[in-house]
Amino acid sequence: MEILEARTTADRARVADVARLAFGRTHVPPLVHAARRIGSALCSGASAWLGTVEGEPAVSLLRYDFTLRRGNERRRAFGLGGVATRPDFRKRGLATMLCREVARRHGGAGLLFSAIPPAFYERLGYVAVPAWEHQCGNAAALAGSGRQAALAPLDPRREVDRLAAAWEAAHEGHWHIERDATRWRLTLEIGPDDLWLSVDKGGYVRVTVEKESIDLVERCTPDPDGALRAVAALADGRRITTWLPPDPLLTAHFEDRGRATTRPMLLGVDAPETARFPSADYF
Repeated sequence: MEILEARTTADRARVADVARLAFGRTHVPPLVHAARRIGSALCSGASAWLGTVEGEPAVSLLRYDFTLRRGNERRRAFGLGGVATRPDFRKRGLATMLCREVARRHGGAGLLFSAIPPAFYERLGYVAVPAWEHQCGNAAALAGSGRQAALAPLDPRREVDRLAAAWEAAHEGHWHIERDATRWRLTLEIGPDDLWLSVDKGGYVRVTVEKESIDLVERCTPDPDGALRAVAALADGRRITTWLPPDPLLTAHFEDRGRATTRPMLLGVDAPETARFPSADYF
């Protein structure tokens, strides 16, 4: 198999088409699928990789480059996303070969969110890290369980320094994706409809409000309980979902639905069990 980095738009379109076929999106015209993928803020920030067999595109993935941080420790890192094999090229080990080669060429620590059983990536040296998916069906009970923090809207583009300080404070002692200026710009681009709210005792919460649910994306504040109750008060009959790690208040009011898929996995870092990756990090 020949492996190449897709640097031209034409080659990135070939990468996109492998994913279209692999993920069963054949109802979408190739040009439409490629334009959506290439033009998305998240995908445009990644390098695209293609494996060909006798000139035929067979397997592809996207690689995201960033820094993993825990306290003063930093590791140059990459993320693998959208690992895809065309149906007619499966069961040949091509995806394994591509993942290994892309990791070798980068040389840093690795992160991915496995949509398949972790055993596949464990063979490549990845280790599954803690992951949760909680849901609260009775937001009113949670909102009334104690003191609520006062929330106020904020403009994240004007408050990046404040958000960055709260983000780092909330992840002290845990491996996480460091958000430098470039990463913050991407974070705001890929979540344009998210609500950013300041908390009266410091920090912020980030939520996505849908018709039937409200997703608590990030809670970076020294008043986590008050902020959680305040978000519950916003729910107005909606269920609340979150990938936050459990704490006593959350455990009392949320059901842990488990994370059978989208399991975060790390390669090449010590103490991977300390890692924390919210839903906003997913790629």
